[in-house]
Amino acid sequence: MRRYVAALLTKNTRKPANPDDVADVVSEYLSACLEKGWLSRETEDIRCFRAFVQVQLQRFTWTWLRNRSATTRNPPHPLSDVGLDSAAATSPDPDAALDAGVAETAVARALARLREGNEVYAEIIADLIRTDGAGSADLAARLARDPSDLPLLRHRARRRFAVLFAEELRSTVRDDSAFDDLLARLEAHLP
Repeated sequence: MRRYVAALLTKNTRKPANPDDVADVVSEYLSACLEKGWLSRETEDIRCFRAFVQVQLQRFTWTWLRNRSATTRNPPHPLSDVGLDSAAATSPDPDAALDAGVAETAVARALARLREGNEVYAEIIADLIRTDGAGSADLAARLARDPSDLPLLRHRARRRFAVLFAEELRSTVRDDSAFDDLLARLEAHLP
């Protein structure tokens, strides 16, 4: 949530988001959810809870920005156009930031579940993630395994991790088409 709000604030204010503002928006949103029961309503019509929260959080952030800028609409000194040409034209994509956060969370949760079941597999996957899939040369020694066993262990660990990762993602959506859409969105952020 914080990454998504930071990306939204950066995009809408055209300057890096203040971490205190990001924390304020997220805490105010969660407080409003509790007070107004936004997340406790019947959710039968919601196909993807992540998308539902994303839209709610986006609207809340825009309202927060509008309310905040209402107090500063008439600055004491008129603004000038000096420096607008040198301003950065690109800003981080809020949707990409949220997708990266979802993928990172799903990877962390799947890795934690894998660690509960098999510490060796979890260490192999963590090593593959750290080395961008290359694997460390000293992994066999750290695991106290024969180096010739590593290819089979890696295969089994990847297969088990893939199942756990898919279960984590599937738990966030209601049906197969929403799951396919989620995978398509997260493809660029998957390990």
